[in-house]
Amino acid sequence: MPEAFSWMEGNIWIYTGNAAPATSAVFALAKDSKLNVTRGWDNRAAANGTYYDHLTGQRADVSIGLVYTVDATIAKIHESATAVHMKFLQTNAIGSGGYFLYSGRIDSLQYAGNEKMPFMYTVAIHANAWSAF
Repeated sequence: MPEAFSWMEGNIWIYTGNAAPATSAVFALAKDSKLNVTRGWDNRAAANGTYYDHLTGQRADVSIGLVYTVDATIAKIHESATAVHMKFLQTNAIGSGGYFLYSGRIDSLQYAGNEKMPFMYTVAIHANAWSAF
């Protein structure tokens, strides 16, 4: 049976405003991507012994081992310390889906490359709001 999914290797979009048409949008090829989506819960018992969960917070952590892009826009966004939005897209034999991350921050950015290679970055980003599609 062939593998149907291509998650998470592939395309990402990082932008500071509207995704399109925006001058801040970066379309890049991503390799070695990881998206960890977590929620914090306060789990307490009521007087009658019933347990209730209350959401205390949520966070999405992104790490991308290698981002290929043709310019230094990601570095400029990182230096401006502005909020970023991000789109992960996966496709398979029966359709497509992914995640939008909203109002995150670039935590770290590492650059590697030379004059014969495209810009290559290692990136870590966090966000506190997301939606799946």
